[in-house]
Amino acid sequence: MSDNNQNPRVHSGSINTRNHSTGSIKRLRERGEGLIQILIAVAMIAMIAASVSSVIVGSRDKSVATQLCNAVREIQDAKARYLVDNPTVSETTAATFPDLQPYLTAMGVPVTDPSQLLAGTGRTVADFGTFSGGVTISAPAVDLTHISTDMQPIVKMIMFQ
Repeated sequence: MSDNNQNPRVHSGSINTRNHSTGSIKRLRERGEGLIQILIAVAMIAMIAASVSSVIVGSRDKSVATQLCNAVREIQDAKARYLVDNPTVSETTAATFPDLQPYLTAMGVPVTDPSQLLAGTGRTVADFGTFSGGVTISAPAVDLTHISTDMQPIVKMIMFQ
């Protein structure tokens, strides 16, 4: 009787061991599949992040270009107002910040230093040019091709050093 009692236990123990090892393999396969799914998800998130970052960088460049155009438009308007108030000044005379500063302030651009005109762009006005000419901006140059058509006359007034 003891032989019969031991055999089922040994036999059932070996069955349990087989079931246990089969279950372990199944769990490992499931874990492996889960790992692959996680890796795919991480790769997809990385691709999305890369595309979003390129859009953000492009937006920053467009913002700087727009800010440059707006500043140059304000400078050109100040030059024109200066010439109206000072008819004896030739259009070929070099414009300076001290000449233009009161007109910029009157136009709602309260600047006390030329560096404030392009604050936040990483650039400065290198030369205000003549009263009829354009404005030279310090490097690096900016892509101005996306600027709207109504701003194209201003774009033509911008030169980069």
